[in-house]
Amino acid sequence: MAWRCSGATNAELISNMRNSSLITSRVSEAMSLVDRANYVGTPSLAYQDSPQTIGYGATISAPHMHAHAAENLLPFLRPDCKVLDVGSGSGYTLAIFHHLTTCTGAGKVLGIDHIQGLVDQANSNLAKDGLREAMKEGR
Repeated sequence: MAWRCSGATNAELISNMRNSSLITSRVSEAMSLVDRANYVGTPSLAYQDSPQTIGYGATISAPHMHAHAAENLLPFLRPDCKVLDVGSGSGYTLAIFHHLTTCTGAGKVLGIDHIQGLVDQANSNLAKDGLREAMKEGR
């Protein structure tokens, strides 16, 4: 069950999702490269498998929901594809999709949101998570 996937660290959260057969190795590897603490409003709650507030009346979905989305899109997330994330919020899914599409190819990931504060927050979060160069290069 997904609610049992919470962990004390990002690695433990992802390990618990993998041990619960929620994610495959490819999604596990991508999620391992993205520290959820950089994308939530309260970093001390980042590894709980539950939605978290990110401000502006918005929430980031529970990690198992992001894992479910990535798994379902996996057949389409090729190294050369282009991904549009509508309602990208704090940028967490953008980062996961980036690692699933751009590591060996010319893939591009673009996020849009109707709340400018979340767009700014996502840009900051992605940079904090080590994706500043990818953003500059349009990946």
